[in-house]
Amino acid sequence: MPILTASDGQPLHFADEGAGPAILLVHGWSAHGGYFGPQRVALQRRFRVVTPDLRGHRRSRRAGGRPAMADLARDLREVLDYLDLEGVVAVGWSMGATALFEYLATFGPHRLGGLVIEDMTARIVNDETWSLGVRDGFTAEHSAVTVAAMRANWPAYAAALSALFFADTGCRDPKLPAWVDEQVADNDPDLLASLWQSMAESDFRDLMPRLDLPVVVADGARSRVYTPATGDWMAAAIPGARRVTFAKSGHSPHLEEADAFTRMLAAFADEVRSAPGS
Repeated sequence: MPILTASDGQPLHFADEGAGPAILLVHGWSAHGGYFGPQRVALQRRFRVVTPDLRGHRRSRRAGGRPAMADLARDLREVLDYLDLEGVVAVGWSMGATALFEYLATFGPHRLGGLVIEDMTARIVNDETWSLGVRDGFTAEHSAVTVAAMRANWPAYAAALSALFFADTGCRDPKLPAWVDEQVADNDPDLLASLWQSMAESDFRDLMPRLDLPVVVADGARSRVYTPATGDWMAAAIPGARRVTFAKSGHSPHLEEADAFTRMLAAFADEVRSAPGS
């Protein structure tokens, strides 16, 4: 796995596999690039697949500091600039989408050709004017309690968290939940708390109508994290966005319906590549 040292000295680990049009797979909070294993194996036959471990996660984890969405966006730019990639189709799963929103707000569609937003909203906290954040009325006050809980007892918090990755009917692959339990537990709660706070402070609702690249809004119909209304709003707010719902999935369609998600992504990447001016 290549290592790039970011401008502030942070080591950034990423996989760079295959050849062809580039696809960037950006994982969610508390996860890592390995969660895209099915896509990495299948897509590298026709695409160049770049899969980072985001700052604060797995191999890109360094104790200390307070990582934020702005850091993740700069890191993604540094990786793409280092590899000199153009027309990249970027997939942002959960917090990975927030990192890409920050990227687009800061740098515009620099080196990007298309975007897949996987089960994510433009703002995770709800208030009296917004109800399409994390489901069940999750507010800024709830977010503060969440941060305190993860810092106080990460093993207990992690054990409860991993179930939210999958559909409300459970995961059809009996091996996945145990694997996710292990991976989520192996995190630094202080780093994740900092990233969570930054994500909770982010609000990209005004960015959505200004996105000027092809976009797919993909979600799981059985997500325990967001309601279908969130995906409806995102698709309506983004000009020309296409909505794709995975009927058997929760928060992780790329794991729960891996083959279908991979086919969707490959077809979208082919469309982006063949579009006029690309």
